[in-house]
Amino acid sequence: MRGKSKVFISSVITGYKNYRDAAEDAIAELNRDKGFNFEAIRIEPNKYPAKNKSPQKACLDEVKECDIYLGIYGASYGWGDSPVGISPTHEEFREAKGKKPCLIFVERVERIKRDPKQNEFLDEVEDYIEGRFRNNFETSESPKHLVYRSLLTLMESNFEDSLPSPHDPPGHP
Repeated sequence: MRGKSKVFISSVITGYKNYRDAAEDAIAELNRDKGFNFEAIRIEPNKYPAKNKSPQKACLDEVKECDIYLGIYGASYGWGDSPVGISPTHEEFREAKGKKPCLIFVERVERIKRDPKQNEFLDEVEDYIEGRFRNNFETSESPKHLVYRSLLTLMESNFEDSLPSPHDPPGHP
């Protein structure tokens, strides 16, 4: 593998630490098992250094610079009263969609138990024409094996040829 590949892990913060940890564990296992050079990017307290920029700019800059967007979604929409009118997770997805591979993992929750805004967001994410194919996981299980398998499949599909060389600037296609 050429340079380090950044994998941006996107989800709501509250209640999703175990799922983000599982995704990061899958990334570490792929590095160890298959010799990949992935770097997990998580914008959350104590996982990301303090920066002299707004949280929105920090998140969107990392999405722009990542090579792979990994979304983990469930019942909660997150901060729906954000000044931009959509949650940070929704904004991150829109920034990544169409610009880089997006791997999506959705916690299996009955539609009626989800935040109504989350249902609208997932309708966009899962749209048959413009959306992304996703994997579902049960609340009681970890998405780790799904993340591992999906990243491995992406790499085996010659995605590696489109990764930046070690000499390319960050975020270079």
